[in-house]
Amino acid sequence: MEFSKGLILNTKRKVVTLAAAAAILATATFASTADAAKVRGPGGTAQIDFIDSNKLVYWEVNPSTVYAAYAFSGNIKFGNGTSVGVWESGWGAEGGTENAGASKKSATLTGTAYATNGKAYDVLPGVTAYPQ
Repeated sequence: MEFSKGLILNTKRKVVTLAAAAAILATATFASTADAAKVRGPGGTAQIDFIDSNKLVYWEVNPSTVYAAYAFSGNIKFGNGTSVGVWESGWGAEGGTENAGASKKSATLTGTAYATNGKAYDVLPGVTAYPQ
């Protein structure tokens, strides 16, 4: 019995620690994207922005999946001609950060979110960020 109590207590500690870390990370990330290039359309919202002194690119998609989980497969193309594939899955807004490398010109997000209900949601043209 003591073992299971310790396991439950330990699990609760991990959940609280992870929740606190996620809250801090979300606050730091979203606070930096006020000037993000954002496009809204019938399929949802997509945004991209240079952050951390233009060293990183933050991207996010939020397809209008009507309560269905989705997998997003996309690409970020930089102004210097390089590109990186991006992938994310979940519910609601999901995204991540990528190294901007030597690109100080622009970053464009393209891709499609595939929902579990069979629908596809494309990122609309115009999701391009420019360093500040």
